Amino acid sequence: MAAETHRSTRRTSLLLAAVVAATTLIALAAQPAGAAAPRAFYGVSPQTGLSAIDLDRMGQGKVGTLRIPLLWSNVDSAAPAGGYDFSGTDPIVLDAARNGIEVLPFLYGTPAWAANDLQGSNCKPRNCATVAPTKPAALDAWGAFVGASVDRYGANGSFWVENPTLPKMPIKAWQVWNEQNSRSFFAPKAKPKLYAKVLGAAFLDDTVWAAIGPRRRAHRAVANRVSFTGILAASRRQGARIRVAREAGEVVGATVAFEPGRWPIPQGSLVWELGWLAVAGPLPAWRGLRDDRAMRDVHPVHPHVYLWFIGVDPGAQGRGIGRVLLAELHAEADAHDLPTYLETATPSNVGYYERDGYAVVGEIEMPSGPRMWRMERRPPIT
Repeated sequence: MAAETHRSTRRTSLLLAAVVAATTLIALAAQPAGAAAPRAFYGVSPQTGLSAIDLDRMGQGKVGTLRIPLLWSNVDSAAPAGGYDFSGTDPIVLDAARNGIEVLPFLYGTPAWAANDLQGSNCKPRNCATVAPTKPAALDAWGAFVGASVDRYGANGSFWVENPTLPKMPIKAWQVWNEQNSRSFFAPKAKPKLYAKVLGAAFLDDTVWAAIGPRRRAHRAVANRVSFTGILAASRRQGARIRVAREAGEVVGATVAFEPGRWPIPQGSLVWELGWLAVAGPLPAWRGLRDDRAMRDVHPVHPHVYLWFIGVDPGAQGRGIGRVLLAELHAEADAHDLPTYLETATPSNVGYYERDGYAVVGEIEMPSGPRMWRMERRPPIT
């Protein structure tokens, strides 16, 4: 299960044919007087190819860590047959060990055969690197590559057996993927209809949604899916953070949250609910508008992160998926010293959220009938 975020970020570039290059020293904050930083603290993350001379110079300069890409697409470029080619990486690991430099590889770059045949992405070979594996067959192939890499360079790896005269410096830390917040390296396609399906099912029997209607459950199931499709579209236009959780490649949970200044969606922008109005009918639409107004009337005015929706597919509930989604949201809110605010109409959810640090700050008697609890989580005091 993995939580992912869909949001445009800065563009960067990657030359897949190059392994590493021109050195950029990563030396951070000054140490307290008398305290010497360990050698591994100082590292290089090159951007073009390296030679043995480059590694020797790094050794002379007491560079401690070298971060390099270990590309799946280079190691296993052809259809899987159990054979891996590490000839492009072996010389770098050898010269690094010879100079006492620890190697930190980042594992990245899906080969075209895995992206297309196993993941079903239909990408051009030069564009397949960013297609992260999520489907079971693609994940199995990815896992085999990761295992082969550890078997090659990890403790008791075949590389060290083949080079017994080298200082033994097995790779102990492995970075999985690279800059997942950049579309240059991680470019999943948002599928709002799938997210709407999950949220629609999660809120099918919610007391407020049931009170709003349609009354018949089967009718409401269809209306919910249409409604959430519009909600997600409007939320994305308003700059919401939409996170999803997956298990075995399938979307099983989602959240819709707004950072300060992003909420509310303008009430005049009703285009996003026209589909729901057509499916649900005018009476549920009237109830929904009244409930929405009641929630907006008591919405906090201080800066906060607003968790508008969190839902887990009913068939996947009880497995901690909601906690994972909340943890990612809370980590980001805490990093900006912001409280998180939500509403719930499910009595059992009050205790669920309280265990995650929320407290009830008020109640709303919804015009449609149910009671809704307003809850807020304050960031930890540091």
